[in-house]
Amino acid sequence: MKLYSILLINKRQSKILEEAYNLSEYNFIIQFQVKRLIRAAILDIMDNMDEKDSGVESVDEKIYDFKVNITLKFIDNLLGVIISDIDYSNTCKIQLFKELFSRNSHIKKIMNEYKEDKSEKLTDEINKELDIAEYNAKDGIRKILKRGRTLEQITMDSERLSLASKKLFMEAKKKNAWCCFR
Repeated sequence: MKLYSILLINKRQSKILEEAYNLSEYNFIIQFQVKRLIRAAILDIMDNMDEKDSGVESVDEKIYDFKVNITLKFIDNLLGVIISDIDYSNTCKIQLFKELFSRNSHIKKIMNEYKEDKSEKLTDEINKELDIAEYNAKDGIRKILKRGRTLEQITMDSERLSLASKKLFMEAKKKNAWCCFR
């Protein structure tokens, strides 16, 4: 999940106020062509937008080999544009628009902050931990079964241990109970 471009445009002047791109992995010629295509498409879209459209518009498009999502938000003669992967998180986009329309924001800082979707990283970490836990559990069961014991024997031993620990707990509870003096 990746963020490709952020633009802030003044509708009255039909002028791009600020723009930032995350195209560093592509060569200069492709970067130039993609930037030019984005600028032309966004200015054309902006000219066709009605000033009453203050909601968020979202469109999935295919640009070259990329399937991208173009999200537009229009507030106070300013048009904010976010171009990202289709899978880029909507919550990140909402937060990005909030920062984009705050008057003291700098678009290059915002681009650096939101380049990668942070929720994807967290999900990947959780999935890795789950994979490790699953591997360890399967490996443990495999090793136990290699010892020649069946799953029924292991289950019965586990139940016996559980009963023994409950009895031990009850006896300890009785022995450690406070005496009540009246």
